[in-house]
Amino acid sequence: MGNLVGEKLGHYRIIEQLGVGGMGEVYRARDERHGRDVVVRVLPKEYSDDPVLLKGLERDARAAAGLDHPNVVNVHGVGIHGGRPCVVTDHVAGQSLREAMDSRTLSNRQVIDIGSQIASGLAAAHDAGVIYLGLDPTNVVITDDGVVTLCGIGPVDVAGQREYMPPEHLRGDPVDQRSDIFALGVLLYEMLTGLSPFRRVTPQDSEAAILTEDPPLVSQNTSRVTPAFDGVIRRCLHKRPEDRFQSAHSVRSALQTLVTVPEGPSRSRRLPRVAPILLAAVPAVVAAVVAFGLLHMGYRAMLHNRPAVAGAVVRIAVMPFQSHGEADDRETSIRVSDEISSRLAAVNGFVVVTSDDRVGGADLDTEMVSGRAKSIDYVLRGSLERIGVKEGEEWVRVRSQLFRRDQTDPLWTESVDHQADDIPALPAEIATLVVGEIQRLESLGKDLRDSP
Repeated sequence: MGNLVGEKLGHYRIIEQLGVGGMGEVYRARDERHGRDVVVRVLPKEYSDDPVLLKGLERDARAAAGLDHPNVVNVHGVGIHGGRPCVVTDHVAGQSLREAMDSRTLSNRQVIDIGSQIASGLAAAHDAGVIYLGLDPTNVVITDDGVVTLCGIGPVDVAGQREYMPPEHLRGDPVDQRSDIFALGVLLYEMLTGLSPFRRVTPQDSEAAILTEDPPLVSQNTSRVTPAFDGVIRRCLHKRPEDRFQSAHSVRSALQTLVTVPEGPSRSRRLPRVAPILLAAVPAVVAAVVAFGLLHMGYRAMLHNRPAVAGAVVRIAVMPFQSHGEADDRETSIRVSDEISSRLAAVNGFVVVTSDDRVGGADLDTEMVSGRAKSIDYVLRGSLERIGVKEGEEWVRVRSQLFRRDQTDPLWTESVDHQADDIPALPAEIATLVVGEIQRLESLGKDLRDSP
């Protein structure tokens, strides 16, 4: 089938060709029945010749058509034209993510906003049973209003998108929602650095990099990235799906905590007590910024240290911190634990597991209580509470406890008190303390094992 411009597919008149590749052609068309522009994707004939492929395409299209989400393109249907399947979706006017990255440098906040919207769209699609497996900068569109839309419904040209493919897909292993999370990690890396972490001279080299190489930390390419941001991206890009975020909901939550990390010195502003959920979104006072900077430098240095035991990997489960105060503090305490998770994930030799992960088919907390989570070395639990007003300033206390996976008595307990305005500095301080304590415990354990 040649170029379809000028032809009619049912009540869709083809206006222009938008692209062509190994997985068919993409056209802009006019829906003459409803008076709107749409996109028609015409797939290769083998998809109509293979009942399994066609059934899978129809299933995904039906599931996507049932979504009503601002970050997922509307699907109008699937049909056959000239013996070839066609997928019809909304035409989303705007700039592709590829065009956005090529035309300007994206700020941290823009990357967080775009990444959060992609994660939100993926979460909705995954909840409906749709796995993209083709997420890349060309099928993410940003409208003039800043709305990010996932447009890649249907099969993709694997050869053309190889650098965004997860290891399990390249190996022919089963894929699931965590495969899309890997691709999102690649996009986040590229948005921040302008570099694709796995792009090489040939597709074969790109594939080998995905399977065997860990990209440099983003902070090695740009000084504006914090350890927390490094941690989110590093966790998305783990080779093993079970070591990544287990849901796009969790990626979105982790990205939103990054808004709390200051990008540089800024003026402080008092937070009204009636809005504790906004605590994490307000810059800290000057003293907190200085303290955060000192901790940040020490923490950054720690990222490049080897694990306490050479070649060892420490797996730590971070459970959502609890709140012992007002109901609205619950969200703040979870944000604190999420950011601690991101910071720990950026440390060499550490793999972080959170409560959204599943071990042995059950939720993590259940497995921890039952003692069946054998792959976890340590568990971090904590709480946040308001402890009163001192000299006109409200104070909070964050209590952290570190456990062995199979023990009920804590190995280590630490309480950190801060003014309520200083909450953005807490995760860095706690993560540094936890890493130091685990390194001490691991070194002690090695000494005991090596002793005669």
